[in-house]
Amino acid sequence: MTFRMTVNKIGYSVTDHISAASMNLGSHQEMMNSIRNILPKKKEELICNENMGCGGEKFAQTVYEQFQVLLKLCQITGAPFSSNDLRPLGGKCSRLIQLYCTLMNFFRIGNLLFIANFVHFYLKLNSLLITFYAYNVCAMASLAVLSLRRRAVITSMKTILKTISRVTLKSSGKKWNLRMFMWLNAFSVVIIAASIGLTVQNNRSLKEVPSAINFFGYSFENEMREKLLVAVRFSMAFTFISSSMMCSTTLLLSSTVYYYLSEAVCGFGLKLKKRFECKTFNQESIAGNICMFEKIMTMVGEVDHAFSTGVLFLYGASVSCFFNALSIILSSKRIFITLYVFVAVMFAAALGSFFLLTHAGNRVNSKFQHLRNLLINCSGLVTQSYLSVRDLTAFTIMAQDIRTADLHLTGGDMFIIRKDMILTVAGVMITYGVLIFQLDKHEKVG
Repeated sequence: MTFRMTVNKIGYSVTDHISAASMNLGSHQEMMNSIRNILPKKKEELICNENMGCGGEKFAQTVYEQFQVLLKLCQITGAPFSSNDLRPLGGKCSRLIQLYCTLMNFFRIGNLLFIANFVHFYLKLNSLLITFYAYNVCAMASLAVLSLRRRAVITSMKTILKTISRVTLKSSGKKWNLRMFMWLNAFSVVIIAASIGLTVQNNRSLKEVPSAINFFGYSFENEMREKLLVAVRFSMAFTFISSSMMCSTTLLLSSTVYYYLSEAVCGFGLKLKKRFECKTFNQESIAGNICMFEKIMTMVGEVDHAFSTGVLFLYGASVSCFFNALSIILSSKRIFITLYVFVAVMFAAALGSFFLLTHAGNRVNSKFQHLRNLLINCSGLVTQSYLSVRDLTAFTIMAQDIRTADLHLTGGDMFIIRKDMILTVAGVMITYGVLIFQLDKHEKVG
């Protein structure tokens, strides 16, 4: 009975303090300003820049090294990034690297236009060619968007590095297995290169091209015709391999940034939990947590602005591969076994990219939900302590900010990256498969 009476008194005192604080300050903004005005400016900066020990610094160093590797990979693929971009004063790409990226991208565009013109005059436009165009255009667009938003990408990566070093506790940060994913992506690109090489070499449509080819005002016959067809095969293979490299680079960069963004949210939650368990919370520490949470919200917005459009095109490339696979599998026409192998490889690579990107993007939202659950547990710890009106007011503001905030990543501001996307895309693919099957069956009957 005595214990129950004590708990009830504590609960009533907390309620009275919160209601009194709300009546005195009137609004959320006034309470926030009153708390910040109490803190000296230097003290507030000290709270916002506090570090939880060498664990956060070591983890941030690991993240920094992985980011540098990814920027070098972007450089090789044809995006004008530099490994010096993450330094405090920034860095600029050398003219040689800029020239390489420019020539590489012009060569890709030229190859795609060359193939499109040849297909327009001598090959039949079918579902395979449509998905071929969609995949390559989406791949080139994804890397182009990241290149155009280079400053935003670098700024978001720097912000993640700073935040991780402040909020990550010792032994709490989980590393992204970048080396394994890079090996998997390299393996998939090699398999795609081998399969597209076999497919282009045994392409029946190219074998049915007329003996005399008039192309760009020139006539190609006999040996010249064979050389032109070799150039067409090379262009097709190069375009697909290059697009696969661009997709894998965009995938690795965006998924790694998304993962460490979720680690920053997770580290903030664990830091908050530890502080409340140790009962070291007060008005100053809570104000520091509010300041850090505002920075995390800003960081999520920066990352979403930098990567959302590129991620949208990356999803488009994956979905086009899904449609391509269904079109080939459900087709009643005779198809060479090499094309089945190529489609299977592309489908597996696209499926892996889709799941990896969705998992990394959804992880931010799931860690934020975990942060809300931690806040509920912290609310229980607050009721077990005698706090001043100002401390309770500060906690109320922080709880309200976290409860009403919405942290998520999007694909071009068109959809939120969540796990339910898997069911949505699966439903669309089933509908498309049924339509293809029914139309194919109708053609046979007709």
